[in-house]
Amino acid sequence: MKTLIILLGQTRSASLTGAGFQKHVIDAFSREGEVDVALCRCAGYEEPDDFFRSIAKYCWEFPEPAAWSDVYRATARELGGEAPACTLAEPRRPSRRGPPY
Repeated sequence: MKTLIILLGQTRSASLTGAGFQKHVIDAFSREGEVDVALCRCAGYEEPDDFFRSIAKYCWEFPEPAAWSDVYRATARELGGEAPACTLAEPRRPSRRGPPY
């Protein structure tokens, strides 16, 4: 069986996440057969020794949209459906009291 793993989004801190991704995702699927990786991310973001770019067989880069919600709604319409009726929450601001633990 051949598997295509698609990473959609920014792949920041690959130096911290690459080994875990390799072990828990790529190696796990490799036991079932051949694995290819596709990377779909915003253009203009490059990291030295970019692990994810180095393993990607396919790479699509695009300009970062001003509002992701517009992109999701347009995609849903294009595919003949409707985007869920929801609003995106404002980013949470860090608490001055410190972490919740």
